[in-house]
Amino acid sequence: MSKSIFIAGTGLYVGKTYISSLLIKKLKQGGLNVGYYKPVQIGAVNLDGRLVAGDPFRITKECALEGNPNSMSSYLYQSAVPPHLASRVEGPPIEMETIKKDFEKALQNCDYLTVEGYGGVFCPFRRDEQNWFQTDLIKELGLGVFLVSSAALGTLNSTVLAVEHARSKEVEVRGIILNFFQEGSLLHKDNMKEIEDLTGVPVMACVQRDSQELNIPMGCLFSCYQKPNSPQGA
Repeated sequence: MSKSIFIAGTGLYVGKTYISSLLIKKLKQGGLNVGYYKPVQIGAVNLDGRLVAGDPFRITKECALEGNPNSMSSYLYQSAVPPHLASRVEGPPIEMETIKKDFEKALQNCDYLTVEGYGGVFCPFRRDEQNWFQTDLIKELGLGVFLVSSAALGTLNSTVLAVEHARSKEVEVRGIILNFFQEGSLLHKDNMKEIEDLTGVPVMACVQRDSQELNIPMGCLFSCYQKPNSPQGA
């Protein structure tokens, strides 16, 4: 039984790293040894000729995690383009087996592991002699997904499409987290209701901008990380 979950988004700039930090902080409050892993880091910063993994660096700082941030990613690319293109431009190509080995190593060093993906759930990782996408990686790792989505206008289309694509690849979306939620917004409240009705997936939390806490019961969070992966509707 895997004690891990994959954080995927409906697209870029929906706050996956921010939500990952809130999840890790919540688990640490429960006294757990918590880890973080980001298979591919795009837009790595070049400091004195050395690439630094920005998202792992932010997570280690904000969540007081020990370890070298660069060791929390398998691949670092400076180009701010999708993984399949960044790897083609800079090299090396992204290998599924390398990520699987690093994932297993990260999982052995903690109680609960938060794995953060890149961009939208459909994101391509290889488009050459190999042809695979982020959902293929998630399925290969045997993980379920927390889908991070914006609460704003347009979220119904992007969220429903992301859930349907995940299901088509037999990847289980265990919960949706709505970011940038405004409590007094009729639109945001209706989006929450319609997303649950249209997808059948629970909205686990509605997170307001700059919130410092994730309002998910600890027991529910534990079960989402531990639940065995199975296709929804099976």
